[in-house]
Amino acid sequence: MAKTKRYTFIKPALSADGIASVVMAILSGLMMAADILISFRDSGNSGAWIGGIAVTAILIAIYGFHLGITSFREKNVTTGPSIIGSILCGLLAIGWLTMFFLGLG
Repeated sequence: MAKTKRYTFIKPALSADGIASVVMAILSGLMMAADILISFRDSGNSGAWIGGIAVTAILIAIYGFHLGITSFREKNVTTGPSIIGSILCGLLAIGWLTMFFLGLG
């Protein structure tokens, strides 16, 4: 007798780290928008607290990218949030670091 293959149709859960990565991307993006708006409003003379917010947002984006990449190791989870979070956090981290180094020059 031939062996029959059995398929299971279980909907995999969402990756918790992938969702956290997406949330961190949104938070970092909102912080970037707020920093840009405040900087334009104050004509670039906003003070050190804007820089503190920017450094915090850079670290959030880098950690979100790390979470997104490491969430691919999880078993039986949907990788959609991991992909979205990794790409968004990576782009935000590159954008933040570009603005940071342009500001130093």
